[in-house]
Amino acid sequence: MPDTSPSAIPTGTVRTLSFHSEALQADWNYIVYEPPGYETGALRYPACYLLHGNFGAPRDYIDAGDLPATADRLIAEGKTRPAVIAMPDGGQSWYLNHEATRMEDAILGEFIPHIEKTERVIASRAARRIGGISMGGYGSLRYALRRPELFAAVALMSPAIYADLPHEGSSAWHGAPFCAPQPAGGPVFVPAAWHAQAYPTMIDACPPGPQPKFYIESGAQDEYGIADEARRLHEAFISRGRESTFGLRPGTHDWTTWKAALETALPFLLGDAPAPTPAETA
Repeated sequence: MPDTSPSAIPTGTVRTLSFHSEALQADWNYIVYEPPGYETGALRYPACYLLHGNFGAPRDYIDAGDLPATADRLIAEGKTRPAVIAMPDGGQSWYLNHEATRMEDAILGEFIPHIEKTERVIASRAARRIGGISMGGYGSLRYALRRPELFAAVALMSPAIYADLPHEGSSAWHGAPFCAPQPAGGPVFVPAAWHAQAYPTMIDACPPGPQPKFYIESGAQDEYGIADEARRLHEAFISRGRESTFGLRPGTHDWTTWKAALETALPFLLGDAPAPTPAETA
């Protein structure tokens, strides 16, 4: 058996990079984790895209989620394929196109192609995975429902995916994509704008063809009602014959819960991903 003591585990590399986004009309920062051996080898790897939460940043996965050490250990234990993990800066966009930003166009039309051009990744659906926390779970779900041909597996951690209106404490009530500006005050939440983007309006309109498998989980004590919403989404998938796994763990809506969630989400996303492939045959 391999030695998985902390001192013996090979370590990956974390890099902070940027490129110019035409969709966002700005230079766009992102973080990428490259697995152990990436820098000195010539293999192509599966690609996993992780989306952060509202008022968060890609760096949260590194600093609060301890992603590099977790990925290194899971790879060493054989629970997760070595993979490139890319984390874009989604701001407070809810990963949507709206008047302030074209984030959906940027992620699907620019970021993923950019990673597949600049990193040694396998550019195929089987090797492409996506997941996120809170707002990032919302975005991951929408992308998977809109473009199921892109992703083989999706992990939603405490996803802010309310089937009706958001919980009264949710930051969605102030999200630009769901609000209309008012001349005499701040933005006002528009329920119809939320419903137009919510998964119940999308789940039966998925393009035909293979559908990704889903892992959906929440902290059991989530203060924004997400445990019940996560279960509801799982049941919606199961009732339609789609592959979905649901889990609850002790915890609230915070990085203590999400750091633990990565221990399950990464093996789900990458445990059955394609093995690294020689670059000339990928």
